[in-house]
Amino acid sequence: MPSKTKRRWRTFIEKYASSRWFTAIVAFLAAADAFVVFVPTDILLIAAVLARRKRWLAIALWVIVGSAIGAGVFGFLASKYGPAFVNYIFPSLQDTQAWTDSAGIMRKYGFWGLAVISLGPLPQHAAVAFAGVVHLSVVEIFFAVLLGRSIKYILIAWCCVHAPNVLRKLGILKRRSP
Repeated sequence: MPSKTKRRWRTFIEKYASSRWFTAIVAFLAAADAFVVFVPTDILLIAAVLARRKRWLAIALWVIVGSAIGAGVFGFLASKYGPAFVNYIFPSLQDTQAWTDSAGIMRKYGFWGLAVISLGPLPQHAAVAFAGVVHLSVVEIFFAVLLGRSIKYILIAWCCVHAPNVLRKLGILKRRSP
C-alpha cells in the first residue's frame, strides 16, 4: 500500500476508532471484504479493540458476523451465477494457486476445510468462491466462516487487550518508567 494511502487510513482510524459507530463500520467492511481484494479487517479490528478495550468481545463478535454474512452472500452469488460471476469479481482467480489449493482442500474436507481456511491468515476469497461454485449451501458457508473467524478474531481481540499484561508477567515487556 502506498505511504499516502497508509497515512489516510491511519488518520481515519485514529480519529474515529473510539466512536460508537466505528464497530458497525468495521463489521460492514468485514462483510464487504468478501467482494474486494483488500480490506484491512484485522487492522481495523485491532484499532477498534484498542480504542474500546472493555468492549473487545462485542467488537470481535460484530466483525465475525459481518465476515460470515459477507462470505455467505458471496457464496450464494457464486452458486447462483457460477464461475462467470467469480471471474467478474476476481478476474483470473480461478487460474491462481490459491484457487487450486482451496479446491483441493474443499473437495477433501468441505465445510471443515472452509472453516480452517477462514481461521488462517490468508484471504478466504478463493475458498468461498469455490464453495459457492460447487454449491455448498449458504448456511454451511456462513457457519464455516463463522467458526473459523470466531477463533481467529476472538484470539486477536483477546491478545490486544491481554497480551501486554501477560508479556509483563513473563518479563518480556518492561513496565514504563514515569
